[in-house]
Amino acid sequence: MLRCDVLAVGTELLLGQIIDSNSAWMGGELAANGIDSLVQVKVGDNVTRIETQLRRLLDDADARAEMAAAARTMARPDAAEVIARDVLALADRYRTN
Repeated sequence: MLRCDVLAVGTELLLGQIIDSNSAWMGGELAANGIDSLVQVKVGDNVTRIETQLRRLLDDADARAEMAAAARTMARPDAAEVIARDVLALADRYRTN
C-alpha cells in the first residue's frame, strides 16, 4: 500500500481556534485512493518548527519512498520533492531576513 504523511500548519489549529477538517478530509481522500496516511502532524506558524517537522518526516527513507510512489500514482511524480525543496528554500529565506 502507498503512503502519504500530512503536515498541517497553523497556530490556530494548535490553539483549538479552528478544527483541522482539512487533514481529516485529506486522510479520507487518501484512503479512498488506496493511500495510507500513517502520520498527521500539526505545527504552529513558526518557520523553524515547520522546517523541523518537515525534516523529521523526510528523514524517514521508507516514508519518502512511499510518498514518492503515492505522488506518482496521482500523475505528480515529483510532487514530494518539489514541495519539500520549495518549503525548505522558503525556510532558508526567512532565516536570512
